[in-house]
Amino acid sequence: MKTKSQILHVSGACCSPNLARLDQALEQALTQALKDLGLSIEVRKVTLSAILNNGGNLTPKQHTQIMTLFNGYGAKFTPALLIDEEVCFAGKPPTVEQLKHM
Repeated sequence: MKTKSQILHVSGACCSPNLARLDQALEQALTQALKDLGLSIEVRKVTLSAILNNGGNLTPKQHTQIMTLFNGYGAKFTPALLIDEEVCFAGKPPTVEQLKHM
């Protein structure tokens, strides 16, 4: 039996306020993609500052992937989107079509 998919949105707006518009673009595209596909999947948003302070209630794999991106790119890797345990998009919001493909 397959477990329900999980979507995690990592926001960098806490570290750099100009990243808030990228978060909004990601949220709008994701909402539209889920609507177009007729899916009802909970999207959990966690801030980069929470993750850096050992919060965010992440799995070890999610935490390692996010910290690897942060160590390489700083907050510029945000917004990031993880589906289940994998980083699918990072650094810029995907389009609705890209999200629907994933």
